[in-house]
Amino acid sequence: MGKMGWAITAVVAIVIDIVQFLIGFFGAWLSVFVIGAFLVAANEVADPFIGGLAAAYFSMRGISMIKHWDRLLSLLCVAGVDELTGGMASFWIIDVWYIWKSVKREEAELQAAKEQTEFMQSNIRQPMNQMGPDGKAIRMPTNEHIAPAPSRARYFNEVGRPTA
Repeated sequence: MGKMGWAITAVVAIVIDIVQFLIGFFGAWLSVFVIGAFLVAANEVADPFIGGLAAAYFSMRGISMIKHWDRLLSLLCVAGVDELTGGMASFWIIDVWYIWKSVKREEAELQAAKEQTEFMQSNIRQPMNQMGPDGKAIRMPTNEHIAPAPSRARYFNEVGRPTA
């Protein structure tokens, strides 16, 4: 799912959160009317359906909910918190955010594994000799041609002070 898909999913979750909060907040006052009682009942029944629809939506988008049980558990926890608050705080946006972060983490792990595999396959040692344009072997440069570092005695006199 691309950035736009995640953005749309987050906006939908925020709208659902706001609607459920408003129904929970004003539902007690509106429950004296038939429509208010219907809205409160619909809000209570909607949470399992919204959670199931979210799980199905993510599964249809190729995001595994069964393989990564923590994603499914987050849906259940948010539904449980919603029930504890009496339908006032559903916070479906927290689920979308958590699943988005876990998907990004999973994609980063897969990318790192892919890069590691490519690196290991491309890290084949080159031969010490290669053929030059005239067909003769050319020895690859090594560190043997670099002169060793001068001794410390050259820079310091016997007392240990630097010489000028």
